[in-house]
Amino acid sequence: MSVTENGEHSANDSDNSPAESVFDDTVDKPVTRRDDANRYCLRCHSPLDESSISESRCPGCGLTFNPDDNHTYCVAVKAHWRFWFPGLCFAIGLGVLSYAVTWTVGDMGASLFVGVPVAIGAILGYATRVKVLGRLLLAALTIMSVVMLIVGMELAGIFCGVILGIMFCLPVLGGIGLGVMFRMSLKRTSWDQRVFLPVLLIAALPPTSNYVISRLFPRPIEIVTIETDVTFPTAPETAWNQILFYEEVEQEPPWLLKLSLPRPVRTEGHSGQVGDVKRCVYEKGHLSKRITRVETNRQLDFEVVEQKLHFERDVTLLDGSFELSPNRLYTATRVTLRTRYQRHLSPRWVWEPIERQVVHTLHKHVMEGMRRKAVSARDFDTAPNRVPSTPSHPSETGKLTDHPTPNRTSAFADGVGS
Repeated sequence: MSVTENGEHSANDSDNSPAESVFDDTVDKPVTRRDDANRYCLRCHSPLDESSISESRCPGCGLTFNPDDNHTYCVAVKAHWRFWFPGLCFAIGLGVLSYAVTWTVGDMGASLFVGVPVAIGAILGYATRVKVLGRLLLAALTIMSVVMLIVGMELAGIFCGVILGIMFCLPVLGGIGLGVMFRMSLKRTSWDQRVFLPVLLIAALPPTSNYVISRLFPRPIEIVTIETDVTFPTAPETAWNQILFYEEVEQEPPWLLKLSLPRPVRTEGHSGQVGDVKRCVYEKGHLSKRITRVETNRQLDFEVVEQKLHFERDVTLLDGSFELSPNRLYTATRVTLRTRYQRHLSPRWVWEPIERQVVHTLHKHVMEGMRRKAVSARDFDTAPNRVPSTPSHPSETGKLTDHPTPNRTSAFADGVGS
């Protein structure tokens, strides 16, 4: 501040005089005004624009400040990660926790595949302050992190995890839009709990939606039957023997089966007469079926009596059958493999095509292995100097081939079609 010869202050320096504080009516210390600097909130680091300066209040958290006092705001933000990292971590944690809780106590319906991703997106839209591209990148990172953690916790397999990530995309984007609109609607309010309480309300969305949907719209029981036909170029007796006595489909399974179904270890028991129980052991569980109907060379029915695998919340296997229909000359046999199960996944229009594709692929894979063995048995039966084999079980009728068989079953095949 300059002083004239008469000891008076210069009028040109009047702008540098102390300004009144917005916090009290007295001025007890000098302040510095910086009109040429960007201002940011001390608490949440939100940018302070002209409207917030005129109101002397942060638009993000509502903290008051003095535009003329640089001690009440900051002019540079070095920790830019504060704008997105806490929201990202909270969104990932919310996604995994909500999925685990809903998966445990609820059903695999809209609350799981819509409520959870919408809540994830709403957190990203409300609790992060980045541009549009930044939010899209955060959404992709969040979805991948949630899916990887869910698969790592064995709440879903790799195949289901991929489908889950695809299904999450649109709901997460919609949730981001809702979160941004929610944030903008509360931005100019004086509500002092707008920083934390809305986040808690969003976090309560998945369990609340699960409770409301399950009470208001109870899901009916859906029983699904899938059939697949394959023609064996053999007589029905040869095809029947392969159905009864096979232990493993030797050809390499398609990639869809590798990703979606567990790997088998061995089979125990027989399947030649009514009441026989065959137990299929897998790397992570087992499956037991009981024979309910036997018509030699025509039909074999079974029911699943125990299912201890990782997809119990996806489907519940009920029963299945093999039906054999020879042609007029008995030179070829059409084999129909039927599987019946209860669906637990929804929405139906998303999961039904996937389920049908998986089951049809499995049926074709199993029966292709049987068909190849039946052809080999037919060629062996027509070869000269063949030595007939003896059935290994008193109830097993028909002919046994002399080919050694491995000690494993095709994945999931004994539960849906053997």
